[in-house]
Amino acid sequence: DKVQDVAGHLVAHVRIGEGIGSKELGTPEFTINEAEGSSSKQDEGKDTLLDTDSAAIIANAMVHLKHENSDKSNWVLFNDFSINPTTRTEPGKLYGLEKIPCLLVYRRSPAQGMEDKCNTETLSTTAVSAENYEEIFTHLVDAPPLNENLAKTPYTFAKLDLNVETPGPKMLLGIDAEFVALSAEEKGEGPSGCEEVIRPPRLGLARVSVVRGSGPRKFVPCIDDHIQTLEPVYDYLTQYSGVQPGDLHASKSTHYLTTLRCAYIKLRFLIDKGCIFIGHGLKKDMRMINIVIPPENLVDTVDLFHLKPQRRLSLKFLAAYFLGEDVQVKEHDSIEDASAAIKLFDKYQELERAGIVKDTLIDLYHFGRTNNWDVEAALNWKGNNESKNAYE
Repeated sequence: DKVQDVAGHLVAHVRIGEGIGSKELGTPEFTINEAEGSSSKQDEGKDTLLDTDSAAIIANAMVHLKHENSDKSNWVLFNDFSINPTTRTEPGKLYGLEKIPCLLVYRRSPAQGMEDKCNTETLSTTAVSAENYEEIFTHLVDAPPLNENLAKTPYTFAKLDLNVETPGPKMLLGIDAEFVALSAEEKGEGPSGCEEVIRPPRLGLARVSVVRGSGPRKFVPCIDDHIQTLEPVYDYLTQYSGVQPGDLHASKSTHYLTTLRCAYIKLRFLIDKGCIFIGHGLKKDMRMINIVIPPENLVDTVDLFHLKPQRRLSLKFLAAYFLGEDVQVKEHDSIEDASAAIKLFDKYQELERAGIVKDTLIDLYHFGRTNNWDVEAALNWKGNNESKNAYE
């Protein structure tokens, strides 16, 4: 049960025993280590966290890495598709000690057909390296959706062409993500005797959109992925996510549907290339996706337009006040939200060049308090007409 509660991709530290080769590693057994590091074999009949194909790929890459670093520690970090040397003391330092390390145990077992599976094309397209990183990104961008026969044509995005567009520190990208609830929140009696939330609902990534923030194709989306769900969705949270029942199923969805892994690798590539990501509440979204953007490559408009120590403001109110745009009218749309964040960043830079950021924020908060943070009042504020006209 605890394994099912783990959100995001698998992060594992693995020690490769002396003399072990890739062909000798079989299907992994998975146990939770909460206290003294004890482990127990999984119950028979239950699914292991990694299938045999994945185990072969991981083992092959880990042993290859070990041979290249024979003079170093025989511990390696497996972070979804990235495998790197590490130390046995690192697990306890991950995520600020907020997550419990798990123990991944491999047993020797006969693996019929393992040699053939290790040598297939799957290995070269799954084990990401510096040499094939760009090739894999291009392959994933060009790949048809899982629901190829049902997806709308043309798509809601224009894919990145690396021959024309070069991801790097000068590329600005707006980003927004939507989530669905995979489980209900758990409530119970708190210390005061009152009912309180013991555990919030477990959320899963449902949609991620990336919009160009500069260049001749500014505001044109380059990624708009809906993520296939492999487990029942408890609540689509449609009012907040814009995701409808059926949107995440290959047999019903009319959107560009892909896997979490493919969406993750595409984002990771753009992050590793040093692109600047702009969004609203972006830090929270990235934490939920379980991906880290370096602070210097992240622009969060919720922080740009925050007058400490007062409340943080919603994207809807800021877009109404500064842009004269009424976003999120019925449901959230990640392309619309990402585009609004880019426009707000443009506005902030304009205020910064004029040297009036602080004065503008003081006026903003005064207006909000006076009008009880009413979006309709912000839309009718005369000061946003100029910004609105700039994008028409």
